[in-house]
Amino acid sequence: MRRFVLPRFMPAVFMLVTIALIIAGAVSLGRVLLMPSGNKEPSDNSQTQLVSTTSTASVRMNVRGPIVATENFRGFSIVVAPQSRQMSVYSGYNLNVLTQTNLTNVPSGYEQFVYALKNLKLAEGKELSGDKNDTKGVCPTGILYEFAILDNNKSVKTLWTTNCASYRGSLKANRSELYNLFMAQIPNSSTIISPYNLN
Repeated sequence: MRRFVLPRFMPAVFMLVTIALIIAGAVSLGRVLLMPSGNKEPSDNSQTQLVSTTSTASVRMNVRGPIVATENFRGFSIVVAPQSRQMSVYSGYNLNVLTQTNLTNVPSGYEQFVYALKNLKLAEGKELSGDKNDTKGVCPTGILYEFAILDNNKSVKTLWTTNCASYRGSLKANRSELYNLFMAQIPNSSTIISPYNLN
């Protein structure tokens, strides 16, 4: 009976296939390791920063009134930090301060506040890019609302919306609930802004 014998060239074929697989694996690994970081989605640490109670953490709401003559233009902001709360009402496009309220805060109160903002899904929106994130001139007859999560007074994430149907912005949370929660951090805040028609 004749034995089956592998052709002489078979070991060379196996060696070539093995080398080809090793090269393909090395090329794939190299592509992953050398891929430019610009092609990767930036990490979103806004949820973590929102509930941070470090001394550099804060949150802000800006409210801009209708776009009118500079003498009549009004807006206000509320900034809340672990140790402080501030409400500023301004006039004109140069943001001249009309009145300002400065109050202390306690970290435990701040913690309750930012977790309430988290539960209201403040950080869940995605910032728009380019012209879509430009709020200049949007909702000219209505009110623009901006909500910012800050670290050392620099924005980690800023989301906005308006009360104009055609300008929805990037905020996905319920604007009225967030607005009321910020206003509740400053006693008599509604009375402070009532002369300026910014409710």
